[in-house]
Amino acid sequence: MHFIFAAIPPEEVMYGYGPLGVIVVALGYFAYKMFNIVLRDRDKAISDRDAMIQDVFTKVLPAIVRNSEFLESRQEVDRELVQALKDNNKVFDEVLFVLKHGGDNHRVGGR
Repeated sequence: MHFIFAAIPPEEVMYGYGPLGVIVVALGYFAYKMFNIVLRDRDKAISDRDAMIQDVFTKVLPAIVRNSEFLESRQEVDRELVQALKDNNKVFDEVLFVLKHGGDNHRVGGR
């Protein structure tokens, strides 16, 4: 008896149960297709993750390093610029006074 079932594909055995067997075969086929879709999505997600990690190491981190090096090289220039601005505070006060009060006494044009 075992040899009879071994020679018959599983779908044929399920069809022997009538409509219930047909439904089980259809659900099995649907589950198989859905499982393959999930596996493909998982594989795509893993490859996308690997590509993103590769981009982080090849593009993002070197850009951050270059930016940090540039900012470190600018520190001394920025300190000198801030000191120069502090030293010329009187000029900025005069410009601010002229802007606030209109500056009518500094006309150009010969009048």
